[in-house]
Amino acid sequence: MNIFNKISYNSNYLLSSFLGSDGILYKIYLSKSYYLPGERNQFFLKLMKENSSTEMKCISYLYFYINEKRNNTEFIGAFTDYPERNKGFSSILFSFYIKLCMDENINEFLTSRKQRKPFLLYILKTYNYELKNPLLYITHKDKIFICKKKNDFTKYLLFENQRQKEIFKKGKIMEHDNYKILDILDKDTLVLDKVLLSQIYRMENKEEAYKKSLKKLKTDKI
Repeated sequence: MNIFNKISYNSNYLLSSFLGSDGILYKIYLSKSYYLPGERNQFFLKLMKENSSTEMKCISYLYFYINEKRNNTEFIGAFTDYPERNKGFSSILFSFYIKLCMDENINEFLTSRKQRKPFLLYILKTYNYELKNPLLYITHKDKIFICKKKNDFTKYLLFENQRQKEIFKKGKIMEHDNYKILDILDKDTLVLDKVLLSQIYRMENKEEAYKKSLKKLKTDKI
């Protein structure tokens, strides 16, 4: 029985505890939330941080599906409390997610089509995820270019489709996340990659993604 079958619904299963570089205690829990038709369960990885009263507070989480019949996982999304952003917590959870699923012999890694955060898709691409249908980069006119400026943690986006840009500007993701939209590229802006929203991505090289995850967790002493 793998760990995804082992835990009961709405319970927290401790996977790891560690001291951060700030000397604070952190814990990572796995939680099974509910069952969906098609033999899929939804799970959460939660990063808890000890506060001044030694209580644990969830500061970041990642959620995903596990389909037992198809032996695959679909990444849905992630969230980090605003005061805790730009500290690498989402990367820690994502690395832990990859390691956990591979250690449990999950065969295929996909993303949910619901994924609408451009920068999160960019992070997935650094872990060897790519469009399930790469031809969409050619046929689609909705590419979003992920950009950065030197010594700046802001997430810059350049939209190919102007209508999509205006819709995104009015949405909750733009309101809640640290995004800025560019109209043109200048000499101080570097294009990191391109993504398409609401499409399925698949991990192309599991071995390399696993190595990257282990390196990240080792660096953070987890």
